[in-house]
Amino acid sequence: MDHPHQRRRAARGHDLRAVHPRPQAGRDRARPQGARRHRRPRPRDVQAIRRRRPRGVGCCCLARSAPTQTFTGVDSSGIGALSVFRTPVIITSPHNETLKQVRKLAAKRERARAGAFVAEGEDLLEAADAAGWEPRARLCVAGSGLPGTEVEAELLHAVSQLGSGTRTLAIYDQRYAPAATDGLTVHLHGVHDPGNVGTVLRAAHAFGAAAVSLGPGTADPYGPKAVRASMGAVFATPLVRAHGGVGDLPGATVALVARAGTALPRLGAQLADGPVTLLVGAERDGLPDDVVAACDHVAHIPIEGESLNAAMAAGVALYELRRIHMVTSDE
Repeated sequence: MDHPHQRRRAARGHDLRAVHPRPQAGRDRARPQGARRHRRPRPRDVQAIRRRRPRGVGCCCLARSAPTQTFTGVDSSGIGALSVFRTPVIITSPHNETLKQVRKLAAKRERARAGAFVAEGEDLLEAADAAGWEPRARLCVAGSGLPGTEVEAELLHAVSQLGSGTRTLAIYDQRYAPAATDGLTVHLHGVHDPGNVGTVLRAAHAFGAAAVSLGPGTADPYGPKAVRASMGAVFATPLVRAHGGVGDLPGATVALVARAGTALPRLGAQLADGPVTLLVGAERDGLPDDVVAACDHVAHIPIEGESLNAAMAAGVALYELRRIHMVTSDE
């Protein structure tokens, strides 16, 4: 007798299932069947089963942008009525590279190396803007509403060369022009006081001088004190570096001295035509004898007192030369 597992059974035919009708043609024809009822499309409100994903880098759950503040009422780009409000960057570290550069430019050697200088104060920066000077960098006190990168007030005051601090400052490139060939030029020889240099720049600009020439021993016109004394004229008056002698200066040369020579008003007829260069020396030492001897004319300002400082003497002489030119032009 065969064991049960050895008994043969009748061969089975193909296991065929009954054919079920397909869903009727329509919008749900291509959708998968749902589990609610027999052979029905999956409802649209049932979410598909998703595999769990580990949280970490690359997970979409972590790719959330930081919250931003928005405000309404602005539609300058045509994109929409909502615009993103961005907090301005404020310098809060004394180790900021721009602040370091401002501190370094207080030294003449660094100004010469970098070919730059610093101007402080709203009036000077407005004068630079009016003259078309573009700054390398522009800083202002945070919350002042002035143009430029905002800096904490204490940090900006720390790098300022003004005793009372400043609300704004900027770094500019130094500019030097070729020698003027027409008009009136002021040549400074040995004027080592930067305040006098700046004041002469201011007077030259006021009386329409074509340029200010810088001779040997003259203070840096781009130093902090000279820039402040110029009251913005440093941006409007061309500066020339004089490397040659008196013979290389343009036009008729006039040495301004304390007591010698001719009174300046009496030189009117001789200085009426052509370019003129006025030479001004230091207050105490004046012009060297060899420089005076090389000039075409030697003149002084008739005064009652002992003397005038270099800047004031240059201002008076510039006024007189301008008057001579105007009188001659009217005639």
